[in-house]
Amino acid sequence: MSRKGENPGANPPFLFWPVAQREFYLSLIYALLGPLAWGCGVFGPRAALVSLSYAAGALAAYTLFRFVLQRPRGLSWHHSLVCALIAAGLAYPLLSWYLALVAGVVITVLIWLAGAALRQRLHTGLLAALLLTALYPAPHRWPLLARDRLFRGDAAYSHRGVYNQWPRAAAIGGADAVRLRRPGPVLRTLYVRIAAHPTTAASRRLLQRTLALYLPSPWHLLLGAVPGRVGTVGLLAIIAAGLVLCYRHVLKAGAWLLFLLGTLAGLIFGPLSGPEWSHGFWQSVGGIWYLPPAQAGTLLFMELGSADFLFASVFVLALPGTLPLEPMARRIFLVLAGVGAAVLHRLNIPVPPATLALLILQPLGPTLDAALHRRPWALG
Repeated sequence: MSRKGENPGANPPFLFWPVAQREFYLSLIYALLGPLAWGCGVFGPRAALVSLSYAAGALAAYTLFRFVLQRPRGLSWHHSLVCALIAAGLAYPLLSWYLALVAGVVITVLIWLAGAALRQRLHTGLLAALLLTALYPAPHRWPLLARDRLFRGDAAYSHRGVYNQWPRAAAIGGADAVRLRRPGPVLRTLYVRIAAHPTTAASRRLLQRTLALYLPSPWHLLLGAVPGRVGTVGLLAIIAAGLVLCYRHVLKAGAWLLFLLGTLAGLIFGPLSGPEWSHGFWQSVGGIWYLPPAQAGTLLFMELGSADFLFASVFVLALPGTLPLEPMARRIFLVLAGVGAAVLHRLNIPVPPATLALLILQPLGPTLDAALHRRPWALG
């Protein structure tokens, strides 16, 4: 890693940062604390214990490597901690702390096994978080803000919450928790039922009923009063972190916006529901265009805010090694990753779609760089 303006030499580093390596990773760590703290405030001490377990596992493994190997190849405690905190942000709030601890250890072990060279091209540590998410699927209803804050993870007496009301303890009869359905499954059920005939009166009534009764308001979604992963419910904190990282030259502002534009394109022009293609192909593909503009905009905001799109666009894109070097290759990569994330989201896979799309495409970075490398003008 090199400072901006230094001679890259024969083997240039992956990125030229205007900040030192330690300062770069510390900026990421500080930015991650905001969304994690927001998520812990919503879900309670159990979510905080999960986040701390990820960090403790990663740092314990790093300390062991340093003690045994003295200078472990490809390992930096700042880098290990960043990967562990990103994984904690993608974790379920009810995940067992000992599983989070093991996942934190695995993150550092994978980084060490990959080594410095491969680490710059593939975020192996984040694969542990995605694998853990796939092995332990989310419950049907997720817990939310409660009087006892779900300290033990299982509420003795839970109350079925209502989306259009803020879940205050005084309003739920002394229950330990409020349980709500995640917006994602609600949207998928809606899309399956309206994909073939989105313009019919029955579809319009179903859409209005779903928005009124089964989905949160955009304001509640923005404030985090919805079920979700620990770090992805703090949308305001994620946006603030992205702006700070752009100001610190840790995250490319253009990359952030282009990835989200690619995601929006995938959501707008992608199919509402795969199983309904045979019944109404053109209505399902780009079906969001057939809906009223205000309702279509609300649904798109629900999808962006209830998945990991914003979280990945800030923290995964800011990790070194995510983006290709060449400007044109980087633009193609970001659009492909955004569209791929939207498609994976609509396919209802059990892992964070945006993070998975970026990890799938990362090995293609060098290929895109080589294919779109611009030759010096003097060589024609």
